[in-house]
Amino acid sequence: MDERPSPADPEFEQRLLPLGGVLVRLARRLLADPGEAADVLQTAIANAYRRRAQYESGTRFRAWIARFVVHACANANRRRQPFAGLDAEGWDRVPAPSPVEELEASELWLECLREPARVLEHLEGEIAGALQQLRAQERSALLLRALADLSCAEIGRVLDVPKGTVMAWLFRARLRVREHLARRAIDAREAPR
Repeated sequence: MDERPSPADPEFEQRLLPLGGVLVRLARRLLADPGEAADVLQTAIANAYRRRAQYESGTRFRAWIARFVVHACANANRRRQPFAGLDAEGWDRVPAPSPVEELEASELWLECLREPARVLEHLEGEIAGALQQLRAQERSALLLRALADLSCAEIGRVLDVPKGTVMAWLFRARLRVREHLARRAIDAREAPR
């Protein structure tokens, strides 16, 4: 039997090409091993291409393709060991007093407000660390919102959950990221120089 690839679908390619960077960033952030992003993304796109007839014209292609990326990343992460830095108690621990409140009361907060670009250039690793501390569903929702610019309803369709669940996940994710970054800023400020 002759196994020839199916002819290219120019409409699919035209919709996919502008999203390349977004999908790569999404895959890197969702995966336990960001080095797997290219392989997982290739699998996701191949699955989407095979099911391209299921795409409903008039809906956002970005949300439709993101669903394949999320599922491919979840499958890849299931095949790996759990993240080394996560433990069940750490997820539900809420520090008191809130690091955000402590940071807002400090001079460091004013520095962040005066020069946000300078502060943000040093935070990329900290943000990645904060994202890794989130539960998988919270991280997926936050990344789909931030990187793919999907609405809560679209994220709900991608993750097969109600819009209200997405809103709750986003609230908790933002709170945990904010607390993590505030804690790190306070620790850095108090560290001996």
